[in-house]
Amino acid sequence: KRGARLALSDINEAGVAETADRVSDAGAEVDHAVLDVSDRAAFARYADAVLERFGGVNQLFNNAGVAPPNTTFQNTQAEVFDRIMAINLDGVLTGTRLFLPHIIASGDGHVVNISSLNGFMAQPHMSPYVTSKFAVRGFSECLRMEMLHEGLPVEVTVVLPGGVATQIASNRAAEIEKLPPEKREAARERFKVYQEKLLTMPAETAAQEILTT
Repeated sequence: KRGARLALSDINEAGVAETADRVSDAGAEVDHAVLDVSDRAAFARYADAVLERFGGVNQLFNNAGVAPPNTTFQNTQAEVFDRIMAINLDGVLTGTRLFLPHIIASGDGHVVNISSLNGFMAQPHMSPYVTSKFAVRGFSECLRMEMLHEGLPVEVTVVLPGGVATQIASNRAAEIEKLPPEKREAARERFKVYQEKLLTMPAETAAQEILTT
């Protein structure tokens, strides 16, 4: 609605197509693509395609993220931990690495990285997620200092949202049914609390806050 041209990506093909349709209906020019941000080669190809179409980039929003199974660190398989770090942290690093030179070249750029409330507050049974979000916060603060120190025309914002009503928690509903029977009921109750009491802010409200703050 502000006149921006948008390049949208997501691993969920149907989801990103729906979002692109809504953006288009609002009057914006939009390009959309399916992307796994943990795939560096695919990310590089995506960046090339965006730059070829639009010629430059002014703003980057690194938002992709997944939540881990609700369990202790000692019960979290290394592969699960690594996968979450590859998406939640390395996806941010790769996106920034690929687009930052063009954001600098725009002369008026902004990098927005989505961390989490868990970027400054830890909680048990979520060690991969908390680790990744603390890291996103630290990286973003370093990047901001570097842009200021070098006098480069790029602002950096790290967002630490609380309970936003996205699919990051609901996507885990199917995982609950795969838990051992003795753990399912507690997991269901925890999921219910998150859905009904914690993850209540509409995504549209969160987006508006990010854009206007």
